[in-house]
Amino acid sequence: MLEAATVAGMEMDAGLLASVLPQGQLGDLVAVGLLEREEDRFRFRHPLLQEAAYDEVPAERRRTLHEQIAAAMAKSDSYSAERVAYHLERADRPEAALSVFDTAAGEASRTGQAGREATLHLGAFQLACRHLSLAGQRARLEEEAIRGLFGVGRWSELDPLVRGAWSRRGALPPAKRAQLAAVFSEHLLWTESIDQASRVAEDELATLDECRGLDYGGVLLREAALIAWFKGDGAAVRAFVDRALDVAQRTSDVDLALRARRIEIFIAYGEQQDRQAAINRMRENVASARAQGLAVDEAWALSYLSYITGLLSDVEAARQLIQRAGARTWLFAALREATLQLMEGRRDLCEAIFEQIRHEVRLGIPTIAAWVGVKEAWLYLHRGDLDEARKLLEQASAASDASCCGLIGAEWSAASGWLAWEEDHLPEACTHLASAGAEGVMGTYNTISTGPAFLALRVDALLRLGRADEAAAAISRFEAFNLGHDRFMAAALAAAWFRLEPTLERASMAEAAVAAAPWPWLHGLVGCWRGEFLHDTGAAEAARKRFEAIGAQLGIRRAQAVLRGLGVRFPRPEYGAGVLSPRELEVADLVAEGLSNPAIARRLYLSRPTVASHVAHILTKLGFSTRAQIAAWAVQRRVPAP
Repeated sequence: MLEAATVAGMEMDAGLLASVLPQGQLGDLVAVGLLEREEDRFRFRHPLLQEAAYDEVPAERRRTLHEQIAAAMAKSDSYSAERVAYHLERADRPEAALSVFDTAAGEASRTGQAGREATLHLGAFQLACRHLSLAGQRARLEEEAIRGLFGVGRWSELDPLVRGAWSRRGALPPAKRAQLAAVFSEHLLWTESIDQASRVAEDELATLDECRGLDYGGVLLREAALIAWFKGDGAAVRAFVDRALDVAQRTSDVDLALRARRIEIFIAYGEQQDRQAAINRMRENVASARAQGLAVDEAWALSYLSYITGLLSDVEAARQLIQRAGARTWLFAALREATLQLMEGRRDLCEAIFEQIRHEVRLGIPTIAAWVGVKEAWLYLHRGDLDEARKLLEQASAASDASCCGLIGAEWSAASGWLAWEEDHLPEACTHLASAGAEGVMGTYNTISTGPAFLALRVDALLRLGRADEAAAAISRFEAFNLGHDRFMAAALAAAWFRLEPTLERASMAEAAVAAAPWPWLHGLVGCWRGEFLHDTGAAEAARKRFEAIGAQLGIRRAQAVLRGLGVRFPRPEYGAGVLSPRELEVADLVAEGLSNPAIARRLYLSRPTVASHVAHILTKLGFSTRAQIAAWAVQRRVPAP
């Protein structure tokens, strides 16, 4: 019984061992202190006990028991393919173990569990690497593992495999080399740099062109289009995607056609600005992917669709579908969902999404880390924690060249412009916000990038610098792109017009547009401007309440400043320790020690959003604007009175 138990592993199921040794009594092993019991499961009291007992089992007996346990596990649905394969491998039956992996991977593929399928393909490849008898299978298994991990966005696990395969690319036939180049170029997009990814894709396409093998390069053309799109090169995107669609038609490649068509729809949307046509075509793409049983493709299409419709229902459906498939690519949908939740004023839901992203996704991958950092910086800007926003933007800029161009670059410029505007660095704000709303951004990404939506801040900064003509020109250029079909863009335009021409009519139009979006933060800002320029105390007070409702601490102070200018008196702020809660005092002391929000979260066993909320409340309650002021206050508080 002890031999069977120790071969089963650290933990074992009574029913499993009963099927191997019907006469055995696991209770005897509990009685002598080797095992401990929890309902129908048993475990060794210490790993060293299990290890010592395992070493005492004769080798042939071990192999027999491993095979018997594998057979018993295979008859039940309670055990994973990995556990069955493990016991078969220990029974010196690697071929049988590989068969278990292959069968389970096929079932995962049929049921749309892409993440599970990738895990099984990786396990099969690792098994083959351990056994010389499986050497002939390694090339196939490596290819399947690379394709699976790539499809679900598990970049860290993919990295050693794809780089190893790429180093041996010279021995591959053109079709397999083109497929590998497609994977490697997108892998570089996320893990290295956009420029490197672009060079690999273009060099390999040039090689295929020379040998007239472009029909092998359809997927590579699609990846080249994606890379060019992130780079912001609209002309290159159109050229690559048209060639990819041509190859898909000639080769009857349905999957390639679906993927390339999604990018083409985005490009046509930017060129033609026909929102309904883009929505209809993307919904057709969703339906086609569903009909083909391509769950991950369907989820991607829904995610793309949400960038056009701006509807939370589309992006939520995309995220749920991707997560059910077990793909890490859900984070791209999650970032879109977080943006929409934040702009609509649901900061708590936005915070929860970022908490999940940080918990489930390793962010040591430069381009992804830059994108997440930029989006999370928006959350801190909305909350009013400028120090944390600045850190994230600096990290994003250092993490990847993606923050300097294209889609992510536009988002980075918008966040940096917002930060500069909050800090009253007006020339810097103008520069960043001009970049976020440049013609290239609007023409390539249309309303996909939220960067242009900060037009009102740019107009405000220009006017405060005395550059009214530039402010009017910025609005005219924005109008020329006819982005008003998007609710946030329509709100931005109306707010910008009111800031340029602060009349009662413009104020009413702006308030209607931002309420319809809805965009509470901008609604509050419009209320502040109405209070400031039209001397409307009621509008300023309504703005203060809106900012309070969404937890925008700097907005609250801005509204209060307007109200003071209109003659409203507020109680003088109390700066004593009694103003803060015990937890806020604790956080203030840790800020004084120089700890960042993540470090404070680890120290106090809190989530990062909770710590960030505490910091924002401290800033508001004490009337401060920087962490340095909190630190100085906390240090001074601890100095004994003379």
